[in-house]
Amino acid sequence: MKVTSTVKKTPLKAEVQENEILLRQITAEQNLRKKIEENENQLQNIFLNAPAAIAIFEGPEHKYILANKAYEKLSNRKAADLLGKSMLVLFPELKGTGTLELFTKVLKT
Repeated sequence: MKVTSTVKKTPLKAEVQENEILLRQITAEQNLRKKIEENENQLQNIFLNAPAAIAIFEGPEHKYILANKAYEKLSNRKAADLLGKSMLVLFPELKGTGTLELFTKVLKT
């Protein structure tokens, strides 16, 4: 009977150990995600508070995802009016100037 009891405890003990390992991995991943989020927020604050005009675009449409105060002043538009919109939609005068092609090349390379 003792042998049976030992056999039953061994798989359970192994499962507990596996769960402890999994819990440590999940905790480490959560801590890493939190650190990444903190770093992203810190970088975003650096961009937003930089004295130079900074705008960040996303995707082949070159949609604004960030524009700081200096860029707002330069573009004569508020960030709320820029974010989520395409550069070409906001600045149609750029068509044919080579600017969009330059941005596309930067995106690809």
